[in-house]
Amino acid sequence: MSTLEKLKNSIVPSVFAGATSVGIYYLLFDKDLVTEVPFGPISLPVWGAVAGACTIGNMAGEVLTEFVLPMIPKNESLQKYEDMVIPPAISGLTTYLTMRFLVSNNTKPLESVILGSGGSVLGSYVYGML
Repeated sequence: MSTLEKLKNSIVPSVFAGATSVGIYYLLFDKDLVTEVPFGPISLPVWGAVAGACTIGNMAGEVLTEFVLPMIPKNESLQKYEDMVIPPAISGLTTYLTMRFLVSNNTKPLESVILGSGGSVLGSYVYGML
């Protein structure tokens, strides 16, 4: 597989993951929340922060599984499971950290991890259907 195809397989599902996480956010949380970004005078809707966090986390997991993990010797038997677990796990973690530090200190970890991981899994499913 060429590097361009690997990049496509990393970026496009991540965009779908971010989009589906916004849909899940609208089902679970308050739609009108706005947060202040700590490194500038910027107000950002929370759904935008969630979409960015889920997209970036999923992309990091996809890049890890597409480029880094195949370089590990004798890793072929686990590669299928790594592709299924790592992107949603990193996406859930980045979404939780974003909700925790940008939105509220008392963010429930399970809700935000499900938001990020669910967006990642659902986004990959939608991408696979196209």
